[in-house]
Amino acid sequence: MPIPEIHIMREATIVVAASNSTTPSGDYVCDGTADEVEINLAIVALGASGGEVVLLDGTFTVATSITLASNVTLSGQGRNTIITTATDNIDIITATGGGGSELTHIILRDFLVRGFETGNKNDEGILWTFVDTSKIINVWIEHNGERGLHLVTCDNNEIENVHTFSNFLDGLMLDTCTFTKLINCISNVNTQRGMDILSSPDTDIVTPTCYNNDSGGATYSGIHIQSSDRSTVVGARCSTNGLHGLYIFRTDHCAVIGGEFNNQNTGDGINITGDGTDNSDYNMISGATCTANGDDGIAIEGGGDANNNVINFCQLLGNIGTALVDNGTGTELGWANIDEKSPVNLLINGDFEIGDPPIEWILEGVGATLARSNVQARINTYSALLTRNGNDCDIYQGISNFAYYDSRIMTVGVWVYATVADRARIGIGFNGAVYWSAFHTGDSTWQWLTRTYLIGVAPVNVRLYCQILSGDTAAYFDGAILVEGDSCPAFSPKPAAYITEKEFTINAFQYPTPGTDWTPTIQGAHLTVNKATKYVWLPLNFLKIGDYIVSYKIVGDMLKGGGDTVILDCKLVRVNLADPLTTSDVAGGGIVQVAVDGDFDVEAVLTAPELVATDKQYLLEILGSTSNVGGSEFITVIGAEVKLFRLG
Repeated sequence: MPIPEIHIMREATIVVAASNSTTPSGDYVCDGTADEVEINLAIVALGASGGEVVLLDGTFTVATSITLASNVTLSGQGRNTIITTATDNIDIITATGGGGSELTHIILRDFLVRGFETGNKNDEGILWTFVDTSKIINVWIEHNGERGLHLVTCDNNEIENVHTFSNFLDGLMLDTCTFTKLINCISNVNTQRGMDILSSPDTDIVTPTCYNNDSGGATYSGIHIQSSDRSTVVGARCSTNGLHGLYIFRTDHCAVIGGEFNNQNTGDGINITGDGTDNSDYNMISGATCTANGDDGIAIEGGGDANNNVINFCQLLGNIGTALVDNGTGTELGWANIDEKSPVNLLINGDFEIGDPPIEWILEGVGATLARSNVQARINTYSALLTRNGNDCDIYQGISNFAYYDSRIMTVGVWVYATVADRARIGIGFNGAVYWSAFHTGDSTWQWLTRTYLIGVAPVNVRLYCQILSGDTAAYFDGAILVEGDSCPAFSPKPAAYITEKEFTINAFQYPTPGTDWTPTIQGAHLTVNKATKYVWLPLNFLKIGDYIVSYKIVGDMLKGGGDTVILDCKLVRVNLADPLTTSDVAGGGIVQVAVDGDFDVEAVLTAPELVATDKQYLLEILGSTSNVGGSEFITVIGAEVKLFRLG
């Protein structure tokens, strides 16, 4: 159930000045003692239809609570507006409804609530009970004797850019609430938890920061989610908290997406636990980083009380305990980069299915050729066909995070098909040296070749090689894999989602002389009658570094009668950084010339996928000519459709 959009009509604005405001004048002026009296009078004066009470800059000292009502906005001037107390056992700001008589449409924004966590300790900084469909925005809440912000039995509220700091209990607590959004909230250096989500299902926590809560302790976590099903945590940063960075307890269907959970004092980066009271089932953690924690990176505890949880695409490095502890039942483990030896394939396009020649593989050897072939295939539809011609040759692929594998054992494996003995082999290389496998026996079958080696200190590269030497021949390679450890499975691909095929449409033409040559129209770029060799360009401004351009189509319409000369050419051009700048045509990037009346949809498939690298830009250069035989000739290009492979 989404949180409904909040629409609030404001009919009045009342200004309240502090005793030390820069301009101490307004509808009410406080004297620095029991300032809640003037503020509460202003709230009452708004009436049932509500409005806004504006607090000027300065310090407002209260002796009892500021009491909110429905349809009221209480706003300040940022941290220059301070609401504080020196009185024991009071909640500084309260809003109290009841079951069936909830308060609604309250907004708090732009002020600081400062209590006392020692000595004359107040209770809560802000306490809402039975408050629905309301917001708290840009509020700082610090040094309170209990919690900074506490919501009890509240529904459909939004808390955004709220900072809770150095409160004696939790920074922020939701208790028996539903459909709450916490957005960009920070809870740091609180004595207990940064954020405590208790019996509050459907809570969305977006980009929170929880740092140094329960500092030096071992009891409380940065974010504690208990009995709060269907909650989400997106992009969290939880560091140096006493127990866990994120603790999911007795909760089902919680999603943790991305985030960093590092350097917890004694516990785990993320902990999922179920017990005999209630399970923790069907939770998902995807894309999280958990490093240097006092215990485990991620831990699932509870045996049969923690079922069918999913851990996927996580980085679990340098934790004091174990990278990943799975004491649950039916846990689904996807790819993870962990300290233990992992069978995850570090290569991209190891099955050679993408690109012709296959992308991510580099060919070495004068005269040699590399092609994608379906004549022999061991894994899927294609393999890599490497052909030697006069000189020894190889293909190789390196990994990007090679420094991590300093002094670690690694293994490469590839399926190889060869018809000549002692010609084809594979190897693992680093820092210029290659350590080779045995040769294929040449018996016209697929053979699984492997090689294991200890990577040296401070590697500057780690690569897998496929080689043919000592005589001209061809060999097929398929299912290439590079893993950490002393063994590897026959083949496991990089996650399928890592390489995706995308197609973009473009129509943002660049016109050299609009109105004279090609002219912009609602249909696209238009070239009218009697124009010879006129250029217009289509920049490929959607590209990312690392993309592979595969092909494109140019689309439009042409009018040509008998005896007319109307032609259209197009090619893919690379602009190179140099002094002066240079351009070069991409191989296979030219279309077959269009010279026939009617609409056209012409494709150019590149000779090899073009890798988009730094200091290069790409565009389609379109060249058109029209005669003046019939007096109505024209060309209109509506745009292009560009196909590419994108990593990530």
